[in-house]
Order: sequence, then C-alpha cells, then structure tokens
Amino acid sequence: MVFVRGHRSSYDAWVAAGATGWGFADLLPFFRRSENAVGRVSDLRGVDGPLTVAPASPPHPVPTALLQAATEVGHRRATDISGGDEEGFGWTDLNIIDGRRQSAADAYLTPALARSKLDVVTDALVHRVLITRGRRTGVEYSVGGSLTSVGCSAEVVLTAGSIGSPQVLMLSGIGPPSQLHELGIEVAADLPGVGSNLQDHPVANLAYQAARPFRQERTTMERRLACYAAGRAWMARTSS
Repeated sequence: MVFVRGHRSSYDAWVAAGATGWGFADLLPFFRRSENAVGRVSDLRGVDGPLTVAPASPPHPVPTALLQAATEVGHRRATDISGGDEEGFGWTDLNIIDGRRQSAADAYLTPALARSKLDVVTDALVHRVLITRGRRTGVEYSVGGSLTSVGCSAEVVLTAGSIGSPQVLMLSGIGPPSQLHELGIEVAADLPGVGSNLQDHPVANLAYQAARPFRQERTTMERRLACYAAGRAWMARTSS
C-alpha cells in the first residue's frame, strides 16, 4: 500500500553500470504516465494516470511526530520524496482509494476486461518463454495439468518478480551457460547476470510506547495505515 519511486541517482547508476536507456530521465515519462499523484504539483509527477497515489489523509499523529523529530535534529524535510530529486524525511504516497489498496490489476486490468483482444488467465504457471532463432515467439504455461503454448508477434512482458523472472528466463535458456548445462537446458542466450546480484533491503521495525495518549484508530484498515506510515517515513534516497 506504499508507493515510492527511487531517487534519481539510483537509476542513473544503472546507466553507469551499462544499462543504457534505464536512467531517470529515460524512465520519468513512464513514471508520470502511470500515476495520478493527487496534490503533487511538479513536472516530476503525473496527474492523469490510472494509479492514484497520495499521502495519508488525515496524517496520523505518530509519523507526524517522527517527521517533526527528524527535522528538529537537523535532517532535511522533503516535500515529495518520490519526485526523485530530494533527500530527506517526508510523507510517502499510498496507493489507497476509499480505504482499499489499488493494485496494478485494479488500475490496468479491470478497466480493460471488456476489450475483445484481452484474455486473462488465472491460476496459471508460466514454464518458459518460447524462443525461435534468437527471438521470443510466445509463452508456455499450464493451468492444472493442461499445458498450453500461446504465440505472439509483438512483445512478451515478463513480470514475475525479482525471484520468478530470473527463474523463467533461465528455464527459457537465458542465463549463465554453465548452470543451464547442468540442468539440461539448451542455451538460447548467454547472459551470466541472470539469477545473480539480487540485493534485498530488509526493514527493521521499532516499537515504542507513547509518552502521552493519542487518537486511537477506529478500524483495522486505519491501524494498518498507521503502522505502514510510521514504519515507512523513510529517507528519500532509496532504490525503487
């Protein structure tokens, strides 16, 4: 339920490492096109995208006190930490509408379900991307015990997460040849970085007893929002 974009320097570091086309300036148009950042008036934020994001309203007193304390000890106060230009402490955006989390499916799939060219297959397990003469030509997946292959003439977008995406790539023959050979997988593309260099970012939560009474949340959702807001009022210089 927390929507945070990374700092400009993180994306530019990708370019410096060889990922041409993945710098902050390259990605900014896509960031802006995806979001409806309520109350964020800036050339860095979008206002007409499908994903509606905004700070918690009204702000909870606990993270409000945390932000005030950070300012008092000399840390910078950021006005919009997802803009990508600031470093400091500030309010994160939340992708919550009317008390419910707005997922990517809510923002993109649900409005498009009636389109004749869209088929949504649930409970499917993707086995591999099909590759012919060095080009992807489709996807192989199963539902239950039934194996299905679907072809494409345009793009295959792989979004299986930081663990699942490398796995699917390697099952498709894309990855380090030594590991693929061990598993009996024919090499389609020699890319040794696939499946390597995962960088996790653990979060440590601290619990304190309040020195004075404050407003009690009325609902489970409000309690969850309070925990997220208190735990995620973090430094703006963070990777996406």
